[in-house]
Amino acid sequence: MELAEAFSLVVFYLGAFIMPMVASRVHVPAAVAEILYGLAIGALGLVHEGGATHFLAELGFVYLMFLVGMEIDFNRVEREGKGTVALAFAIATLVLVTASYIAIRLEMSFFMGLVIGAMSVGVLLVALVESNASKTRFG
Repeated sequence: MELAEAFSLVVFYLGAFIMPMVASRVHVPAAVAEILYGLAIGALGLVHEGGATHFLAELGFVYLMFLVGMEIDFNRVEREGKGTVALAFAIATLVLVTASYIAIRLEMSFFMGLVIGAMSVGVLLVALVESNASKTRFG
């Protein structure tokens, strides 16, 4: 393993350890703080793109989607009725289409647009759960 890649892993681990504590102090969901941390270290060029970095990026995405799936209360979805489910489906579809369009306009792949759209919905759900807003009708 290269020294630059090892340094990147240390930066990731420090962020994963520190950001939840910082998030609780500034009253934002930990997922939001960790994403902002990731954007900051990426913009500052503190990470080296290698095998471990790509693996952690994919693992993080898969874990986020897993958490989103675990938070869905199917009994509540059934109680809310078809109208609420249709509205949620329409909003999710609009987000995915918009993200895909923006990704294509930025000369990214269509798949990247789908990933960005799915992550945005996933982060929103995790933020709603962390702030206990998911128990409300709005959530």
